[in-house]
Amino acid sequence: MLNLADNKITSKGMQMICELMAKVNTLEELQLQNNDIDNNGAKALLQQLNTRNISRLDVDNNKISGDILTKLLGMVPVRKLHLVRNKLSDQQVGPLHKNMIETKNLRLLYMSHNHLSDNALGLFAQALTANPGMTEISFTHNDLSLPNGLEFVKALKHMKGLKKLSLNSCMLDLELLDELKNSLENTDSLTDICLYSNEINSEGAQLIAYMLANKFNLRTLGLSNNYIGHGDTSGAMVNGVVGGCRMFNNLSVSTDALSGFVMPAIDVDL
Repeated sequence: MLNLADNKITSKGMQMICELMAKVNTLEELQLQNNDIDNNGAKALLQQLNTRNISRLDVDNNKISGDILTKLLGMVPVRKLHLVRNKLSDQQVGPLHKNMIETKNLRLLYMSHNHLSDNALGLFAQALTANPGMTEISFTHNDLSLPNGLEFVKALKHMKGLKKLSLNSCMLDLELLDELKNSLENTDSLTDICLYSNEINSEGAQLIAYMLANKFNLRTLGLSNNYIGHGDTSGAMVNGVVGGCRMFNNLSVSTDALSGFVMPAIDVDL
């Protein structure tokens, strides 16, 4: 294993590393996360990896994008997929979908601002269904109001060991929240759920209250920048959302226009 994470490696440095790698035929694992490698360095890496059988590759948090990134991620079974602020076309999602379907090894998914089409959402929904061992999903700032967004949410029902879920700014309407409630009904392992900035109103809060009723392991609940505090029934709805959970380490309901009378229902351990 060669671990070169967090070393500020540039593409020029990556090209030099590839020259050294050519002299070693036993390398099976390569960690390059959190560096400054762009597509030029990634091309050299791709050329080098094409000649060997590697079991683990981590290139998270670099400057690699487009087809080069897709090809690199398609070379090994993906356990962690980190594609924050990577705009992904259907052509780029296709190979990722194939890899995840075939290996069924994905555990962590971090995606944000990906500009996914409805077709791409459908592919990710299929891929998630094939990976029931998922433990963390952060899929923020992607539009789940598209038709296949419902299929994406339905895929969560297969993940009985899911611990952390973040769907901030995903355009979650009442239909999606109702399906989220159904999909997470038997997921008792949840410790963190964040639904910031989804324009959730008191009706949506009621669905969330039902969803959280048996989530006794929940420690982080993020509902800021919604409209939960609006309406005649808002107090009861918020009480239902936060009152059913045993104890929070992190509770965020800022800018939700909450009235003070709901706060005694909140048991916060900081």
